[in-house]
Order: sequence, then C-alpha cells, then structure tokens
Amino acid sequence: MGRICIVSAFDPLPGEDRPLIRYPVLADCLSKAGHQVKYLTTNFNHFEKEIRKAHSSVGFELFQVPVPAYRHNVGMARLWSHRRFAKGVIQMLHRFQEPPDLILSAYPPILVNTLLGDWAREVDCLFWLDVQDDWPEAFLARLPQLPFVRSFLGPIYDLQKKSVQQADAISAVSRDYFALLERRFGKQVMPEKQFVFPLGQPTPKIAEKELLKAAELFPDFPSRKIAVYVGTSSRIPFVEEILQYPDQVPGNLGLVLVLAHPRFEKWQGLQHPNVKVLGFQDSDSLSRILYRADIGLMLSDPLLQTRLPNKVQLYWMHGLSVVSNLPGSELAELIKQSASGVTFSGDIGQLWGACHSIDKKLATNSRSRLKKWANTQFSQRAIYQAFAQKISDLVG
Repeated sequence: MGRICIVSAFDPLPGEDRPLIRYPVLADCLSKAGHQVKYLTTNFNHFEKEIRKAHSSVGFELFQVPVPAYRHNVGMARLWSHRRFAKGVIQMLHRFQEPPDLILSAYPPILVNTLLGDWAREVDCLFWLDVQDDWPEAFLARLPQLPFVRSFLGPIYDLQKKSVQQADAISAVSRDYFALLERRFGKQVMPEKQFVFPLGQPTPKIAEKELLKAAELFPDFPSRKIAVYVGTSSRIPFVEEILQYPDQVPGNLGLVLVLAHPRFEKWQGLQHPNVKVLGFQDSDSLSRILYRADIGLMLSDPLLQTRLPNKVQLYWMHGLSVVSNLPGSELAELIKQSASGVTFSGDIGQLWGACHSIDKKLATNSRSRLKKWANTQFSQRAIYQAFAQKISDLVG
C-alpha cells in the first residue's frame, strides 16, 4: 500500500455541521484500503467563514494550514488566503519525513496545484488533479465585466494550463469539465489518464415517523405540485425576481426556496400563499422537505459554468423530477436518462412552463424508480470505493 496525500482547501470535515462531500470520504476509503493517508486542508471553515475547531476523531492524519480569514467568496482577501494556503502546503510537505507516492489535489484553488505539480516532479511523486469547478471562469463571471479585470486574471489561465500539463492523472465531477479544458488548451494538454467521479450522495435513510412528518409539511399546499430549490450561492437566476414579485408564481404550484446564503435572511418567513423561504437546513430536515416535494429545481447562471452540481444528485436520490436551465450539458443527458424531468432555456415564463409540464401523479409514481436509478449513478459509497481503487491501481 502507498503513501497518499490529499489536498483540499474547502470541503467540510468530520464533526462539522455540513455533510461530508468528497475528499474526507475518499480519504476514509483509501485509509480502509490500507494506504497511509495524510489530509491537508485550511484552518478556516469556508462555509461558515470562521476558524475551525480541533478535529481529533478522523480515520486519517489531518493537517490544517493556517490561512487568513475572508468574508466574501469573491475578492482579493480570498485570493490572498489561497496564496497563503499554497505556500503553507508546500512548507508542510517539506516537513514530512517521507514524500508521498501520490498527491491528489482539489481544483480549485489554482496556485496550490501549480506548486504541487512542481513539487511532485522534484520528489518523483505522482500528481493527480481533481476538477470540481471551472476556475478562473467561474470566479471571473462574478466580477465586473471590465477589460482590466480579465487582463489582471489572464495569467491565471497559464497557471491552470500548467497544472493540467503536470498531472499524471485527472478526474472531474462531470465530463463537461474535460470538454471545457480541451476547448481552452487543446486535447494534447490533457493527461492520458482521465476519470469521471461525480460528487455523489449518501443513500437517504429516513424513519417512517420522519416520513409522516414530511407529509405534514406545508399544509397550505394541500394538493398542489411542490417545487423546491436548494442553494448556498448569492447569485441564483430567477430567485431574486421571485422574491421581489412572488405573485407571479402560478397558483397551482407551491414553491419552497431553501436559501442558505446570508443575503437571503431577510426573506425567511416570507408570508405568501405560493412561496415559502427557508434558511439552512440540517440533513434530516432537508430530507423531509425533499420527500414532501415533487420537483427539484436546478437554476444556474450559465456564466458560472456549473456542471452536474451536488444538489441535483440530492434531488434524484430523493426521487424528485428535475427541472434544469442547463440544456446541452451532461446534466441534460442525465435528465433524459431519468425519464422524469425537463430542461428549459429563456425567461421565468419558461421556468413556469417547465414546472407545469411535470405531471404530479406521474412524478409520484416515478419516485421509487428514480431513487433506484439515482442509487446506481450517484451512490457516494460506490463512487468513492471506485475512486480509491483507481488510485490504488496507479500507486501499485
């Protein structure tokens, strides 16, 4: 078995209030397979915007790199924090008695991956790049569309290209990201070893009494079709328009918006017959809401290049039909495979039309089938066992 180092700046850790997403799950699988796993992250909780507490009960060696805090996801403070993380990771690697056989690093952030690629070459270590988002494009899309902004961030593309070129293997949460990289840099830049591992979801486990509680939710939506949107972003197409003008929501639709970003706190508790606005929900509460709903909404800003996000997999694992505004993507193809959902493009009227096209009775009858289909596609356990196996094969 090998020595493996995982580098991830953002993922929640065991014991924190958010569900485990990717790298701690992978680290646990690798550790159980007999590898020596070191996990490097920051001492800053990206989601809660606070310094992390000590973590002692994890199944792998955990190292936290001190970084400056930041309040906003887009800004120079976050870029500075990423720079400090990159430098701190390399310094920490130099302190280890033996170099790892393989480094697997989350992308983004950007600089740490460029430095890791260089360091891996120096110590004859395999470098595996795992792509979760399209930086710098996703970052750039949130900044003012001014020429000097793009020219300022232009060199970051060179860092991204170098990271991809240095990788011995590359994986992504969606194959769409491979297509984006190939269009940007050319096929010849991509590593030969390419793998797709979706983020995945644990199989929902909810007791019968919890299902009864779910049936009691939203009593003022007694027989209506219920659509739910779950989001943590501050920039969500259509949502601000709905909050400003909730009367436009069709009367035969109950809309539940679960908005975890602080900027939406003022809307929580909105009193409207067609719209409910909720804040952050723990896993059990969110499961009850999803079991009560019929439709899961995937509303994404096309400029952000989001592909196959975790929330869609969460919807499917609960048996929801999905309505998405990302036509022409891997997500659109999966919606076709699911045989229960629709993609649309255009204005908010097209959104309501897409929701109207989902038959409530058919959605209810399809629920069990969708859950089984989703479990074959997005089972967290199966995905990360397969991921760990590919790493084991490469390490030897």
